Amino acid sequence: MMSAVQEQKALDDYLSSLDAKELLKSFEKEKKDSKSKPKDWGSSLRKKLKFIVPEASPVSSPTQRRAEPLTTKSPSAPACMLSSVLPDTELPRSNEIVKFLLYNIDIATTLIDCVIATGKYHQICKCILKIFRVNRVEQNLIMFCLRRELEANVSDTTLFRDNSAGTTLLSSYCKIKGLKILKKMLLPFIEDVIQRSLAIEPDPNRCSEFEAERNVHILSELVHDLLDRLYSLLPEFPSTLMCVFQSLHRMVILKYPDVKTRIIGGVFFFRFF
Repeated sequence: MMSAVQEQKALDDYLSSLDAKELLKSFEKEKKDSKSKPKDWGSSLRKKLKFIVPEASPVSSPTQRRAEPLTTKSPSAPACMLSSVLPDTELPRSNEIVKFLLYNIDIATTLIDCVIATGKYHQICKCILKIFRVNRVEQNLIMFCLRRELEANVSDTTLFRDNSAGTTLLSSYCKIKGLKILKKMLLPFIEDVIQRSLAIEPDPNRCSEFEAERNVHILSELVHDLLDRLYSLLPEFPSTLMCVFQSLHRMVILKYPDVKTRIIGGVFFFRFF
């Protein structure tokens, strides 16, 4: 069994080895053949490219639209679920659009950037992220966006502060890959704190000096307990998400060596929650 990192590298090598001219010739040939066999064209294209792309299925009523789960399988990946609003008929160029986005990350990023100002960017961000996820190249998309934003940044005080393609993708990916481990770590801790019904006030100006000292001690124990839980669950942390965190940390340190973990810790915290 290959690890996630090895599978990622193998796919990257495969994508790099493809000849764009040969692919274009193949597409032109498939387009001509599709006139006589329109249904076989999409299937043949998927076999040649070995990409996992969502397939649309027609609905019973010509005026009805519905969202259905689409299950896609790969020999090296578990089944993935992709839901989308399906048109009345299958889109003949949908496979080409998926391939175009996968090979042109800058275009995929621009699509997200174009709708950032409208405030309605979450849906398109999730759709594009799903396309890259089912093809197991989501790390390339996320790191491309974050690297571009880091290179354009001029001050460590403004780094990753605004909503952008990179921060939006990172936030969505954290929730997708890390929500399960986050609940496992925090839920027992929060329930324990709630059951204690503690009023932990460490400010001596708001309580007596004795109470403040005692509360600081209690707070310290709670923080240590939370950190112990975090470290104990590191082996269960998703490897793909950890790779994104480590790569982002290295990039930030290279540009701003004096900040250490100050900036990146805040980014992880706010984007994770």
